[in-house]
Formats: sequence, C-alpha cells, structure tokens
Amino acid sequence: MQLVDSQTEKNQTSNIASALGLAACALLGTAPAEAQINKDWQFDTAVLYYGETDRVMATEAMINANKEFADEHFLNLRLTLDTLTGASANGAVAQPNVQTFTRPSGNGQYDIQPGETPLDDTFRDTRVQLNAQWTQPLAQDYTVSGGVHISKEYDYLSLGVNGNLAIDFNKKNTTLSLGGSYFSDTFTPEGGIPKAFASMPIGDSESAVWDDTFNSTRRTDQDDKTTTDLLVGVTQIINRRMLMQFNYSYSMKSDPIIKKIKLISKKSKKWILIGSLFIKERKKLRNRSIMINPKGEIEAFYDKINMFDVRLSKTETHNESKTFVPGKRLKVVNLPWGKLGLTICYDLRFPELFRKLSKKNLNFISVPSAFTKITGEKHWITLLRARAIENFCYIFAPAQTGKNNIKRETFGHTAIISPDGEVLKLKKKSQGMIYFDIDPKLAMKLRKKIPSLN
Repeated sequence: MQLVDSQTEKNQTSNIASALGLAACALLGTAPAEAQINKDWQFDTAVLYYGETDRVMATEAMINANKEFADEHFLNLRLTLDTLTGASANGAVAQPNVQTFTRPSGNGQYDIQPGETPLDDTFRDTRVQLNAQWTQPLAQDYTVSGGVHISKEYDYLSLGVNGNLAIDFNKKNTTLSLGGSYFSDTFTPEGGIPKAFASMPIGDSESAVWDDTFNSTRRTDQDDKTTTDLLVGVTQIINRRMLMQFNYSYSMKSDPIIKKIKLISKKSKKWILIGSLFIKERKKLRNRSIMINPKGEIEAFYDKINMFDVRLSKTETHNESKTFVPGKRLKVVNLPWGKLGLTICYDLRFPELFRKLSKKNLNFISVPSAFTKITGEKHWITLLRARAIENFCYIFAPAQTGKNNIKRETFGHTAIISPDGEVLKLKKKSQGMIYFDIDPKLAMKLRKKIPSLN
C-alpha cells in the first residue's frame, strides 16, 4: 500500500511529464521548451502488514524522500522499519503424545502438548535501515554519485558505502559508468556460530551439563565479513526505441576462515597454505587453494582446473561441474626456499598439468586432497610418487581423512614425497601434522643428472 498526499501527487505528475518531455527531446536531438522543476521535498510512504491468527505477524514501513538543492544536485533518503513476531509452524504435525523439539539455534528445547500443531514461538526480529544517496554534476558530461547504507537487526549489523561516476559522450547517446561499493557485516546469531559438521546436542536442556555440551559445538559468538564490488557499465542508445547496455561486475568477499588463518600466519610469522576452500562466485563455487605469507597477506591463490565428474559405484557419484566453476590459470609461488606449484586433488590425475608447472623450475608442488576411500586405496600413493619422479619435485600432499557423511569416506594418508619418489613421511588416517627435514636443492640436482625435463 502506498500513501501519497494530493499535492505531492500533482507535483509527481508534473515532474513525470517534464521528464518524458526532456527524454523525448534528447532522443530527437531538439532543444526542450522551458520545463518546470519542483525543488520541494517529495515524499513516498508505504506500509505493509501480514499476520496469521495466533501465529507470525510482520509489519514494514518505508519512507522515501527526494530533494533537488540546485541544478541537478539531488539527495535521496530512505528509512525502512520492519518487525517480525509470533510463532511459525516448524513442519511437524500434531501427535497424540507430547513432542519435544530443539530450538533453531540448537540452544534449548520446547514441548508441544498432545493434539497441538508444533509452533516455534521464538520468531522475533526488528530491522532499522537507512540509505542516503547524493548525486551531482562533476563537470560537463560528468556525473558523480555517492551513498551510505546502515542496517541494524537483532543479530546483524551492516555498514556500507558506494560511489559511481557516469561519463556521457557521443552527444549523450553513450554513457560509461564506473562504480564501487564496500560493505562490512557483523552477525551474532542466537546460540553462537556452530562448528562445521558438529552434531546438535540431544538431551535435557535444563540439565547441569547442557551448557557445557552445547558450548562444545559452538565455534564463536560472532563473526564478520567484508564485501567489495566493482562495476563497469556501458549504455548505448541505438534509436528511439532501442538501447543496449553492458555491465561487468567483480565481487570480493572476505572469508572468516581466511581471516583467522591470516592472523595465525602473521602472529607466528609462518607461510601457511589453506589447502582448499569453497569460494562463492555468482551462482556457483570455486575450489580455491590459498597461500598466506608471514605478513598475514594472501600471496597467491589457485582455482582447481579439473572437475571431479565420476561414477565410482552404483551408490557413489560425483559431479563437481554442476556446482563448481573450473579455474583457468596455473599458479606458482616464490618461497624463500624455492618455487611452489599449486594444485588440488583431482589435478593429480593430469600429468600434463604437472609438466607445465615443472617447466617453471619448481622445487615443490602441493596437492591438498580429499581422495575417496575407493580411489585412494588403489591410486593415491602411486600417483604422488609418479608425479614426483616425472617432474623431479617434492610433493606435499595434505589429505582429508575419515567419514564426511553417510555416503562419503575419504582416504587420508597425508604424505611428503621426495623428488626421486621416496615416501619421506606418511600419516595414514588420524588427524594431525607431519614434519620432515628436506634439501630444497635436491630437485635441481636430479634434473641436472637426468635432464628429461629439458
């Protein structure tokens, strides 16, 4: 529902007519007649209400204000308020016995009496959001715009800024737009942030040991992320009825795991390789290996090139290309002890990829992996030794181990392989780390003895 007073409605009608007249004259290439511009504040308001009897209720109110302070100097303000209260069905149905359910946060339980529809009455939230945007000419054919964003909810805070530069040329038939934004979000969910794959506690939430049991499944109370977006756009008027627009955007988001590893790396002054992280990019993911230097900075990253699309048995099928975008570039990192080539898991089955890397005079190659139990038992160590011997490189192969879920089990067997194929250190199934003193110059010594890479 939108409420607009009669005077504002008249002003809007006049402004729309003026704007249409100006647009038509611009397309026709003729000068417009005198247009009346209203420089008073203009307001739009809207109210939304949704409610279910004895259940959830949602209310939202929005106020939008616009004002022109000088020729083509505009300010836009928007305030949004919304609340959510009441109870919502949890998906279960009424039963003849008492039912006990865990809260969505995992912290606490509630009972539903016989014959009653299970409802979760913890749906409560309030959001206050303010957006402000200023637009003005910077010079002839140049328009600049900047804005701020503030949004506060019960468990979420979002702060952001944005800017845009529009350049008109070709008699204003072509517009080039350059924009960017930066957002910082902090979230403090009810019950804290759970550990990955942690099981939800089961038992009496009123017992003396419940808090300790629950806290053991939580990773932290709050977390944050930052997002940087860059946008380049071109708009071209073709004729009076057609225009063409092209936009390209690039988004960079911080990851809580990367942030923590950066801090560890900086504090310990160590090089740390994050073997494999899933990085969201548009509608799909990238499987990314990231090298952090002792300053706590990302030195380099590699996106997995070869997708694991296989059918291992009647019950185990993998199709990574449905979810992941393959990488396109090889990556080498310059370490104080030599050069390290980055690969991930299934890349191990593509010797030509390793040969291209070895042509860059590598000393080491990393192969962080999650080989399945079936393929690992047959091929893992054999493939690692083969890649080391073919390319005269040390192979560092951290490997995931154990059951990931009911359908998938990984092989483990983290290994360090010498350039001549010797298994220097091996950790089969348990979690932990392995160490071994190596000679970084051994790779080059073997290449001189057997110049098969020349």
